Amino acid sequence: MLKLAVSVVVVLLLVGVALLITHHPNAVRLSPAPQATPISAGQAPTSEAQTSAPATTQNVADTSNWQTLNNKHGWSVQYPPSWQAESVGGDADKPEDAFQPILQGPKGCNERGGECGSIQLGSGWRSLDSRQAALSAKEALLEAVGDSRFILLQQGEAVLGGQPAYFVVYRMKLYGGYPNGVIFKQVETKYRNHAYFIVFNEEGKNRAVVSAINSPEGWALNPIFEAILSSFKFTAK
Repeated sequence: MLKLAVSVVVVLLLVGVALLITHHPNAVRLSPAPQATPISAGQAPTSEAQTSAPATTQNVADTSNWQTLNNKHGWSVQYPPSWQAESVGGDADKPEDAFQPILQGPKGCNERGGECGSIQLGSGWRSLDSRQAALSAKEALLEAVGDSRFILLQQGEAVLGGQPAYFVVYRMKLYGGYPNGVIFKQVETKYRNHAYFIVFNEEGKNRAVVSAINSPEGWALNPIFEAILSSFKFTAK
């Protein structure tokens, strides 16, 4: 899993941190998104977003034997026993304590040449100031992915932990040996004056095939991703 872990660190630095620094009062802010209103599929490549994801016919994942990650920052999430929860980048010693733990798997996917998934969960690490608090989840997300590194593909309303949320699907154009980059799905909500998000992406041995995927419905692991997303709960009272 070393290869996947390295990729996850890249995601942590370029995606998750980009979102959290959007809410940091002293951070250099990212460029605004091309537009903050729903974007139609027929627009130019840098804003070729759909306002909702296409319908999926994929199977629903069996979650009967899944494990639970109880994070001390007020949330929990379930994940398959063939996956592992970790902390990276010096965030914390254990994923239970981390502000931005990751889930990755299935175990041995790289060695088998199969699809490997990574999921980063971002906890609200500090209260928002008045300007940040005024941003909706949609505005914060679009701002975070609005620079030239990304191509926005889809966006729309979502639910995270029972709270109204917003999602975007975007392509990271430069991504370790993938000829057309890779896509990510990111969901964010605001809860008790904090921002929380979850980011998904899939990698694989056949990088040309993975790089050609334009929607999460093309991911082999998407049923697992969606089940993990559905299992997210806020536990803070």
